[in-house]
Amino acid sequence: MRLLREDKAAVRQGLYLPCLLMKSLGVRVGEALSVRMSHIDLEDRTILIEGTKTAGSRRVLSIPPDLLEELLLAPSSPVDGLLCPTRTGAKRDLSNTCRALRAFFDRHGFHWASSHTFRKTLATRMDEAGFTAREIADQLGHSKISMTQDVYLGRNDGPERMKDIAF
Repeated sequence: MRLLREDKAAVRQGLYLPCLLMKSLGVRVGEALSVRMSHIDLEDRTILIEGTKTAGSRRVLSIPPDLLEELLLAPSSPVDGLLCPTRTGAKRDLSNTCRALRAFFDRHGFHWASSHTFRKTLATRMDEAGFTAREIADQLGHSKISMTQDVYLGRNDGPERMKDIAF
C-alpha cells in the first residue's frame, strides 16, 4: 500500500483508496468504485457494498480498523457522495481504473498481480484465521460456497489428517 501512496501516477489517478477497500474488504473493483459516504456507518463500523453482479453481492461488512482510519479522513465527491470519485467528482470508469491498476502493477514488477489478488489474499487470510467457507463467501459476495472454495481457497490437509482417525 506504501507504493500506491508514493507512485506519482497512482496518486494522480487516485488508486490508493479503491485498493485499500479491495485489500481490507475483499470487494471487487466496481464495488469499491460504487461506495458512497452514505453507505458507511461509522458508529456501527459497517459499510454497505452494493454489488456489480448479483443480488447476493449486496452485503453489509464490518470495517477493519486500518480502513476506518482512512475513511474518517476521506473527502467524498460533493456531487453524489462517492468515496472514490475522479478528480472532477464524477464516478470512475471501471475499465480506466483497471487499466491504471494494471499499469501500476507492471511498473513495480508485479506482473502476476491483478485486482483479484486483493480478494484472493483476504480469502486466504480468513481461511488461515479459521473462518468458515460460508463466512468467506459472504465477505466476498459469493452466493455459492463452492465458488469460494474452488477459486479462492487452497486445498486442505484432510487426507494427511486421516492418519490420526481411528475407526
